Amino acid sequence: EFHEPGSKLYLALDETEVVGFVRLRQSNEVVSYLGENTIELQRLYVLTSAQGKSVGKLLMEKSLEYAFANKFEWIWLGVWEKNYKAQKFYERWGFERFSEHTFWMGDDPQVDWLLKKKL
Repeated sequence: EFHEPGSKLYLALDETEVVGFVRLRQSNEVVSYLGENTIELQRLYVLTSAQGKSVGKLLMEKSLEYAFANKFEWIWLGVWEKNYKAQKFYERWGFERFSEHTFWMGDDPQVDWLLKKKL
């Protein structure tokens, strides 16, 4: 997954370990109506012990910097409907909900909200 063509990975490190990462992927398969020039913020994770220390902020800044530098028009992502903390984080960065997507965890349907941001 990390070496997939069209993807970009940033790691956040402290003195001893990786404390977070973000993976961007050039993809419009779910949101093709946004156009070809779209990038997905596929994963943004920060260790619990590193939360509240601006790690997520730095990873988002790097993501947007990369998207702007590469002239993408839209950035989008999926966030679990019950992950309220992440939803607030993305809302603060100007992402807006535009749809939802159901996926399965075993026999349990889960819903991701799809969020987008015009660049």
